[in-house]
Amino acid sequence: MAGVFISYRRDDAQGEARHLFDDLKRHFGAERIFMDVTTIRPGEDFRKVIDSAVASCDVLVVLIGKEWARSVDAAGKRRLDNGKDFVRFETAAALKRDVRVIPVLVQGASMPEADELPEDLKPLVYRNALELSHSRWDFDMRVLIETLERLVAPPSAAPGQPAPDGPGAPPPASGGDRSASTSSGVLTRGRMAVAGGLLVALLGGGYWLTQEPTTPGNASAPSGPPKGTSAEPSPAPPTTSSAPSVTPPAASGRSTRVAVPGVTGMREGDARAALERVGLVVGSRSRTKRRDVEPGTVLRQTPGAGESVETGRAVALDVAIADFRTVPNVVGRSVRDALTALQQDEFKTETMREPTDSATPGSVLRQEPPANAQVAPGSTIRLTVAVAATIEVPNVIRMKRSDALTLLSGKGFLLRVAEQPTGGATPDTVVDQSPVAGTRVPPRSPIEVKVAVLPEPVTVPRVTGLSRREAIDILRKLGLQYRIAVVPTRTPSPDVVVGQDPDAGARLKPGSVVALNVGGAREPGICIQGYVWREAFPGDRVCVTPDVRAQTARDNQAARSRVEPDPRKRPYGSDTCVQGYVWRAASPTDRVCVTPDTRARAREDNQQSQGRIAR
Repeated sequence: MAGVFISYRRDDAQGEARHLFDDLKRHFGAERIFMDVTTIRPGEDFRKVIDSAVASCDVLVVLIGKEWARSVDAAGKRRLDNGKDFVRFETAAALKRDVRVIPVLVQGASMPEADELPEDLKPLVYRNALELSHSRWDFDMRVLIETLERLVAPPSAAPGQPAPDGPGAPPPASGGDRSASTSSGVLTRGRMAVAGGLLVALLGGGYWLTQEPTTPGNASAPSGPPKGTSAEPSPAPPTTSSAPSVTPPAASGRSTRVAVPGVTGMREGDARAALERVGLVVGSRSRTKRRDVEPGTVLRQTPGAGESVETGRAVALDVAIADFRTVPNVVGRSVRDALTALQQDEFKTETMREPTDSATPGSVLRQEPPANAQVAPGSTIRLTVAVAATIEVPNVIRMKRSDALTLLSGKGFLLRVAEQPTGGATPDTVVDQSPVAGTRVPPRSPIEVKVAVLPEPVTVPRVTGLSRREAIDILRKLGLQYRIAVVPTRTPSPDVVVGQDPDAGARLKPGSVVALNVGGAREPGICIQGYVWREAFPGDRVCVTPDVRAQTARDNQAARSRVEPDPRKRPYGSDTCVQGYVWRAASPTDRVCVTPDTRARAREDNQQSQGRIAR
């Protein structure tokens, strides 16, 4: 085939290839444009078929979009690295045979670098490229067609066919090779008529050459050929052409008139065929952007359907093209501004988030399609929006201070350390943290940890002689706890503190217990045989068995080990018992942690105490 071979990749520039093929086919004829190798028969070596097709063309046009060099197959491997890739074979075969190769850039793509290409494609980077843009398609096509006209060989003449001429024939390029077609036997209809006239003159025995010039006064100028010669010119040798064959008017000078067929609503190629069937040709073509009509549909025609015109008349067509929109650049803008801009241009939008520390949260990182791409109205623009990367807060409670700080600082947290005096946790260990473990926060977020330290000792005040209420208020303000024991007394005010343990001046840790003996009824006496005082607290005169008294003493000694050490798990204050233990409640203020059975036994002993006292 002598003509143009279009090489393209379907997942890269299929739409542009189809548009380019249609425009070149209209100008050069379908038989001069070759786009797809779709007829390779089973068993044929596709390398030889492609090599033969490329070798017979005048020009190979390589359509290069943004994914031309990066396109991958189903296995994720780059197609250009595959020796069986059709696009690579086509281009490499043309370069090897020194066929003229024209890179045509679409979608705003740029030429690949040499190190991106296989060895047999590296010469491509030194070929000067043209660009086809949706926004100036018609202009860019004219530049490409003018280039191709100088490179594509004209079709050879064949007997029985007229040569291309008239409005439907491709115009020759000035100064190019196609202007020499007349000297190689391809004549236009006008030149055929001139040739016929010259032939008549020659057959007339030189009549026109020997006739003297006519003077202004001479009225006897010949009005026809000499007598005995033919009045009709000899027919010119027929030629072949890719342009439509149009029947010329009769030699008598009377033109043939035909009715213009209605081609509105047809595809442009069908409209051209309908006009050529009645001897008309397509003249000027205008383009109108339409959303509601399929691109390539004829919208209007001039002259209109049914008008009577001479054969050979050109009919102007207005053809629908796609209404493309330019995608604005919204990268770097806030997602709110980006959505507003895109929706104003009638685009749909999709957003996805990407954690990153290199951009402002809420700003657009990427957009697809990219800025300045030409897409149809209503297309979806996908935005990737930056969000702050998050880190899960680890659990550092009960860890040593140094270990906890090393772990948190290694993850990029900002540390705030507070010391919390406590008597129930191991000193220099973490007893609390905020945020709690498992929370996801941005990097370099502040984390507060509370570390247990030994409390400063408190000096026990003297509360002997004060009322029960006054003594309790003083101890609470100092962070001390208390236990009340009612002892028999003869004082006029039985609710007065008559003794304390430890005595005033002693140094205790915050939270320590001070036992208060509060005056009450006179000593009731001693227990009956087989019972002893329980002494769960100072002044406890409940009669119990010796075994209960011994268990009570053991419970008092183990009291602190049964208190919940985690401050977050203390719904009942600092005396909250660990799971499995309850307050003994031998008195209203008795908060020693014991088993539920021991608590029940204490309640039963309190109820039966009066019956166990000697009278």
